[in-house]
Amino acid sequence: MKSKWMTASVFILTVLLVFSCGKKEETQQKTETSVKTYGAEMTMNAATSLAELYQHPEQYEGKEVRLDGQIIDVCQKKGCWLKLKQGEYDITVRFKDYAFFVPKDGAGNLVSVQGIFSTKTDKHVEEETAAQGAEVKEEKPSYSFTASSVVIKEKSES
Repeated sequence: MKSKWMTASVFILTVLLVFSCGKKEETQQKTETSVKTYGAEMTMNAATSLAELYQHPEQYEGKEVRLDGQIIDVCQKKGCWLKLKQGEYDITVRFKDYAFFVPKDGAGNLVSVQGIFSTKTDKHVEEETAAQGAEVKEEKPSYSFTASSVVIKEKSES
């Protein structure tokens, strides 16, 4: 009788172990992210907030800064620009010398960009946004960002 009890106990523990391992593996797959760099390597550790840039644009005009946020839009022709959102603020990010592009399906991913902040209007983005049928909102003043480095944390859907 003890032998049957031991066999049943071992069987039940084995089944529980197998099922718990399967659930743990499934959870890990859902939370995995991959990090991809486009352009040059990111060299700045500290990020500046968009609120700070917009409150004091004259202090950052033409200077290199790092921004962190979420991608809310990407050029659907080539991936030659993206819009980064941080809280209630957003900014258009273009890529230095048109030298690299980002995935067109990048919206929703977290992103860090390093580059030069500018208060100039970006006519190229306005034209492409209008061509895609979206409303072009002209901000006054208009801010743009030319990135030399883009790091995207892509969520994997497993």
